[in-house]
Amino acid sequence: MAVMPRDAKDLLLDYGARKAQKPAADGPRQKVPDRGWLLSLVDTITSWTQVPHSWFSAFYVVSLACSVFWLVQYFGDSAVLRSIASTQAAAQQLSATSGQVALGWSMMFLQGARRVYEQWTIIRPSKSTMWVVHWLLGLLFYLTISVSVWVEGSRMTSPRRGNIGRKLLTAA
Repeated sequence: MAVMPRDAKDLLLDYGARKAQKPAADGPRQKVPDRGWLLSLVDTITSWTQVPHSWFSAFYVVSLACSVFWLVQYFGDSAVLRSIASTQAAAQQLSATSGQVALGWSMMFLQGARRVYEQWTIIRPSKSTMWVVHWLLGLLFYLTISVSVWVEGSRMTSPRRGNIGRKLLTAA
């Protein structure tokens, strides 16, 4: 992205408050210089694939849902977390402590809950949009960060070491 022309970077990276505002329909018309077919294509694709501001709350709903999912996995000594723990234990890499895992999960849960609350009660709808690719990357970020909180401490929760939920309670 760093080597792309400024116009292309603006089209691909700017969104929301950073997005250049187009002149109003009743405002003075300025002649737009020929941008070339590739830049025109990128402009068309990015303008057609925008998601509205109301979709932004999906980030925090996904984050909160993942936090709850991992909490159920943790206390239930469930298959997904057990699989991750077994893989991590076999790798014999250094891990975080159960207390560090509990702290990381707690921070993610609180941040997700706060943002969901803000989105539904405080934030007013706006005309901001975001390119669908950025929106999908944001969802991917929250999905992967929720897993990463557990991976580093999963060795401490190996099935050989007893019920995972009890470990979390003991650490807390």
